[in-house]
Amino acid sequence: MMAKVFDLFLSLVIARAWRRSHLERVQGRVLEAGGGSGLSLPCYPLAGWTELVLVDLDQTMLALAAQRELPGGQPMTVCQGNVEALPFEAGAFDTVVAQFLFCGVKQPVQGLRECRRVLAPGGRLFLLEHVRSDHWFLGLLLDALNVVTSRLFADRFNQRVEPLLAEAGWRVVRREDLFLDVIRLLEAVPQEEEAAKS
Repeated sequence: MMAKVFDLFLSLVIARAWRRSHLERVQGRVLEAGGGSGLSLPCYPLAGWTELVLVDLDQTMLALAAQRELPGGQPMTVCQGNVEALPFEAGAFDTVVAQFLFCGVKQPVQGLRECRRVLAPGGRLFLLEHVRSDHWFLGLLLDALNVVTSRLFADRFNQRVEPLLAEAGWRVVRREDLFLDVIRLLEAVPQEEEAAKS
């Protein structure tokens, strides 16, 4: 019951257009980390990629995801797992995506390192996250909200994601603010691949 209530809440709060923007460039074999109940599934493009593996900690949420279908009919697997210790071999995926996940992960840098480990050479990481605003007033407001959200929901409203990406060995190659500078889309590649090009 709680999973369905949470599912409804997320469907109301997170705009489908944001999800579509986040997923429009996925390619090959895709891992969606923290995919929950699969609310993002209808937002995947019809073509350009081949297979989806959705991983989440919550079995009840995964059961809801398993009932959903992808618009292009690509095969999908749901799997229980923790982003901090992904149950996949190195280089198993061409694309890794996550939506509003790392604001609630206990060890976000470790989770981002795991995403890098399972990514194949030439692959991409796409994140859709809420981040701390650089505007003085909005930043302070998010700091105040964080006092509540971090305790009640383990959700950090004032987290800066890009320094975490850098610490985990990623380089941001594209950023797009979808709502003010609070909802942000980030595309990243492993730092070692960028260094090899230069």
